[in-house]
Amino acid sequence: MDFLKSVTFGWIINALAWVIFVTTGNHALEIIMGLLCGYAAYIGYSNNHKNLTYSSVFDAIWMFAWGFGIAGELF
Repeated sequence: MDFLKSVTFGWIINALAWVIFVTTGNHALEIIMGLLCGYAAYIGYSNNHKNLTYSSVFDAIWMFAWGFGIAGELF
């Protein structure tokens, strides 16, 4: 169970989110990955790992923006 709270797991979530974003374009999966990136941000925060926290927050915002169609309107 410690692995699910590790910084390594947080980075795996972020990498997986981008792979899913680039390969599928499925909005439901982007929203789910946004939620998981939120969890990765929590992992980074609880482990005092600022790089993981900031990149996960950015990834979550990015995934939600595309998942809910906000970014498609802008770009």
